[in-house]
Amino acid sequence: MFLQHRTWIFDCDGVLLDSNRVKTQAMFEAAKPHGEEVARKLVEYHKKNGGISRFEKFRYLFGTLLERENYEAEMKRALVHFAELSKEGIMKAPEADGLRDLLGLINADDGRAFVVSGGMQEEIRDVFKVRGLAPFFTGI
Repeated sequence: MFLQHRTWIFDCDGVLLDSNRVKTQAMFEAAKPHGEEVARKLVEYHKKNGGISRFEKFRYLFGTLLERENYEAEMKRALVHFAELSKEGIMKAPEADGLRDLLGLINADDGRAFVVSGGMQEEIRDVFKVRGLAPFFTGI
């Protein structure tokens, strides 16, 4: 056994792919129709609360920043826009230096690699499939 560990768990954004800025920009763009100041406030909230879901962040946008009630349909449209922008950006985001070499070593040494992310599972699976990264992972 070449590598010390048999099981490897990776986050996606900022670890496997340099995509943190992609999500931040997508958050800004999705909120921008409500004004740049509101979009900046959402981005600030997003950065301070990186571990919470996009759904909570958009509830904050519509319920707190915009003080709206009955905003579910509008929030759904904003979430779809955010997801489209995120996926587009993640498709282009640079991989971590040496990523494929490391994953190749893990796989060659009978190791297992997993992606555990706060991102939407199907989005990440689609991106990794298109980018040719999915075969390196036991689970995403």
